[in-house]
Amino acid sequence: LVLAFLTIVLDGYDTTAIAFVIPTLAREWGQAPSAFTPTLVATSAGAVLGYMLSGRMSAWLGRRKAIVAGVLVFALGSFATAVAASITALTVLRLLTGIGLGAVLPAAVSLSVAQFDAGRREVVAIAVIAGLSLGAVIGGLSGGWLIGHFGWTSVFVVGAILPLLLSPLLWLGLPAD
Repeated sequence: LVLAFLTIVLDGYDTTAIAFVIPTLAREWGQAPSAFTPTLVATSAGAVLGYMLSGRMSAWLGRRKAIVAGVLVFALGSFATAVAASITALTVLRLLTGIGLGAVLPAAVSLSVAQFDAGRREVVAIAVIAGLSLGAVIGGLSGGWLIGHFGWTSVFVVGAILPLLLSPLLWLGLPAD
């Protein structure tokens, strides 16, 4: 439960990271903030695609492997986002990152609730899903500081390093199915 929750906290952080980076990017790249609308849409569209793929991935790989694979996809996508040099590149990378983000949530919830009796499954599902909001809050609180001290890319570097560090723990700590 704790590992699934931490995974979804990082998912929530990365999902919202682009939103608090856009004002800085718009200024640095000489673009109107509205020019980044496709990037925001791509992140959400990728997450929807990831949600839809999650069940098939979980059935094919098993939920533990699907979670780790999704985490690796969004971590690598976050690293790649940090080196994007155009809105088009940013949009494509956020779509791919979003697929990893979306693939993780259903698998993490499913694996978590399977570990508990029927009377606790609803609470477990809510606890895991709450990680999305906590991750967004952490991102919002840390994003300004990171951007101010290290630039906009640092938001995505942190969003990549933390899930990469969590991946071995997920592999070792989540039950195989």
